[in-house]
Amino acid sequence: MVSPGALVSGHAELATDCFACHAPLRGASIQRCINCHVVADIGLRTTKGAPLAQRKLKTSFHQDLIERDCMACHSDHEGPKLTQRSRKPFSHGLLRTAVQDRCDSCHVKPTDKLHQNLTAGCAQCRKTQA
Repeated sequence: MVSPGALVSGHAELATDCFACHAPLRGASIQRCINCHVVADIGLRTTKGAPLAQRKLKTSFHQDLIERDCMACHSDHEGPKLTQRSRKPFSHGLLRTAVQDRCDSCHVKPTDKLHQNLTAGCAQCRKTQA
């Protein structure tokens, strides 16, 4: 049938089971995502419970999103770029207001000489729009 491309490597084992993610005539649904991906573990553990390696940018921000709409940002098919134009890039505006100003909840504090002795917050020099 019509396919938007191969699945990303993390979901390669589902390549022959379209209905793991898609409902007939309805498409993919958030509920099917969270059947495998426990929201509290996203960015922290695999679907099998193994811890993920730490990165400079924490992906555990998913718990602080104001809305759960996996498909707004994620497409698990590696189709042509033309089919991915509806995806939204990450925006700090997607985060709950309470965490938007807590940069260190996602970002590791810089350790260079310039930042070592600063007491002001990140917002003094940086903006969340860029």
